[in-house]
Amino acid sequence: SDIVRDLRLVKSLAELAYVRKAAELADKALAAMIETAGPAVFEGDIQAAGQSGICRGGGVPASGPVLGSGERALLIRNSTGPRRLDPVDQLTMEFAGVYRRYHACLMRTIAIGGATDYQRRMFEASREALLAMTAAGRKAFAGDTRETLAVQVLETQPPPPRNVRPEVPAAASDAVMRALAKKP
Repeated sequence: SDIVRDLRLVKSLAELAYVRKAAELADKALAAMIETAGPAVFEGDIQAAGQSGICRGGGVPASGPVLGSGERALLIRNSTGPRRLDPVDQLTMEFAGVYRRYHACLMRTIAIGGATDYQRRMFEASREALLAMTAAGRKAFAGDTRETLAVQVLETQPPPPRNVRPEVPAAASDAVMRALAKKP
C-alpha cells in the first residue's frame, strides 16, 4: 500500500521547520568539512568536523558522512576506511543534516590542491549539458496523470534541446541526447 508513503509527502508547518533546520545544519556541516579538507588531511578529521557542526547545532548524527577520495572518489560506498588526502585529490562527501529525525541530504565533490585538466573538462561537459537542458526551457513530456507521464518517459525520446532552442551548441545538445537515450 502507498498510504504511508503518500501521507509522508505532505508536511505540517512544524515538519517543514524541522526540514529547514536539518538543511541549515547540512550547510554548516558542508562548510566545516570544506574548511577542514586539504592536502594531507585525514578523512576522519573531515568527517568529525561535519558531524560536530550538526551535533552542536542541535541535530543528531546520521550515518556518515561517507567520504571518498583518491581512486575511490567516485566509489565512496566501497571504501574500507579513512585515508589521508593527496596533494592534488578529489573528495566526494555524502551526508545529511538531521534535526528531530528529519533529514536534509547533500552530496558534493571538491578538488583538493586545484582541479586537474581532466576534472576541468568533465566540469565543462557537465555544465554544458545542464545549460542545454535548461535552455530548452520546457517540459519534455506532458500528461494529465502520473501513468501517462511514466509511459512517455519510458517509451518516448524527448526532442533535442537544439530543436527547441537553436542557440544551444550542437555538441551540448548531442551530449544531452546521449544521456537521455532509451535503453533497449
